[in-house]
Amino acid sequence: MSDTALITLDIQKLSAAVTPQAVALKEAALEVAALIGKVDDAASNANAAAAQGELTKIIRMAEVARKAAKAPVLELGKAIDATMEAFTADLKQDEWRISKLVGDFHQLEEAKRKAAAEAARLEQERIEKLRRDEEMRILREQVAREAKERQEREEAERKVREAAAREQAEKDAGARAIQQAKNAAERERLAKEQAERDAQNARARELAEREAIELRRQQELAAAKTHDDLDAAQERASQMQAEVQAAPMPAPIRASGQRIAKDWDIQVTDIWLLARTHPTCVKIEPLLGEIKSLLKSGAKLSGITATEITKAGVTTGRILKAIEI
Repeated sequence: MSDTALITLDIQKLSAAVTPQAVALKEAALEVAALIGKVDDAASNANAAAAQGELTKIIRMAEVARKAAKAPVLELGKAIDATMEAFTADLKQDEWRISKLVGDFHQLEEAKRKAAAEAARLEQERIEKLRRDEEMRILREQVAREAKERQEREEAERKVREAAAREQAEKDAGARAIQQAKNAAERERLAKEQAERDAQNARARELAEREAIELRRQQELAAAKTHDDLDAAQERASQMQAEVQAAPMPAPIRASGQRIAKDWDIQVTDIWLLARTHPTCVKIEPLLGEIKSLLKSGAKLSGITATEITKAGVTTGRILKAIEI
């Protein structure tokens, strides 16, 4: 009996049926198996083994027939897959190309939107800082005014004390010398306080210049039309930040025994620009997994430009007629 003698196929109806010969074999095997009720001696054991062998043979024949019947269908399926793969290859290539173009457009629009939002936030912070600075200015003026009044009051008291000291010069020359030393120390203290206020004002001006540069950077990023415009805006802002940092600061007032050393307070605003212009100044080893994890959590990372890659797709309507191949 051939491998397919147990099954017949109707390709047009896409159906399969067991042949009458297979049904007859099955029924005969089941009839023999039904006679086996127990196995308790050599004869019943032989009958059981024969019945089991017949059942096993038909089961194996059915499996062989199943595989033989499916083989041509499987080959046809492979041929269909290969044909349609070749048919859609150039379609998929153009679909991906257009999807990439659309994704790049949305990527640029998203970068502009984020830059505009950041510019608005920085503007709000700038206004709030101006308000705080004005309050601090009023407070500093009040403190300075009180210090001046105290200085004038102390100066008047000093003059009174000096007048008294002059009258008692012959009697209390040592007391006059001590008072003069106290006056000198007070003048030095007031001079140091004034120098500290001048240094704070200078630092406040530098911070304001940096924030104005950052605001301009975000405004230019929001107005950028291409990735080149984004890079140019970043480079201009970095250069302006470097110029502000290079501005001389007021010389510090040195106290007795105090050592003052010059150093650099370095803030990298664009590590990629630094790497391109001065590659010996950086060692870039980004941990992409950690960066992506932080970006997904909404964190803002300094020194990087991170953009999400957007892929566009389309939904087709109902196919009216199948393609014949």
